[in-house]
Amino acid sequence: YGSLLSLSGNDLNKRVDFLLDLVGLKAAAEEKVHGYSKGMTQRLAIAQSLLNKPRLLIFDEPMSGLDPLGRKDIRSLIARIHIELPEATIFFSSHILEDVEQLCSMVALLKKGHLQTFCSIEELLRSDFQNFEVSVRNSTESETKTVNGTDALIDFLNETKAKGWLISNISSQRRTLEEALFRDAATEARS
Repeated sequence: YGSLLSLSGNDLNKRVDFLLDLVGLKAAAEEKVHGYSKGMTQRLAIAQSLLNKPRLLIFDEPMSGLDPLGRKDIRSLIARIHIELPEATIFFSSHILEDVEQLCSMVALLKKGHLQTFCSIEELLRSDFQNFEVSVRNSTESETKTVNGTDALIDFLNETKAKGWLISNISSQRRTLEEALFRDAATEARS
């Protein structure tokens, strides 16, 4: 395979050793590939994709079919690749939004094959919708309530003040990518 990329001899051997080490397969280098687990096969495919030091990598569902430990290994590997090859752009496709949120800095959302959104994860999560957890108390009891959005927070704080309760804590809860997408889908369905 290396010869197809104009790699040979010592250069190829060094690159293969580096990549097998990077993907955690150096100890399995002499084993037959058909004996590899699904996770090992995925890591080998990733190593193969890195052989010619690409500037663009496209990982389409690289954790599909893996157990939780295998998924964690691939997530860690992709994060390491990002560090080892900072000049490379990595396109990561997944339906597992938690993986997207953990690995990606930018997100492109497609709907029916058309680009709907392209922005940073933080930009997508930042919006007028935010959950707040508010702890209030009076002389005999205390209560913690979750309110959705700044308008609801203001209303709740006004009600609390009118009742003579004291606010002991307000904390904002970070939305997940999944929550943001479900909220956007629900908003679109209502319009």
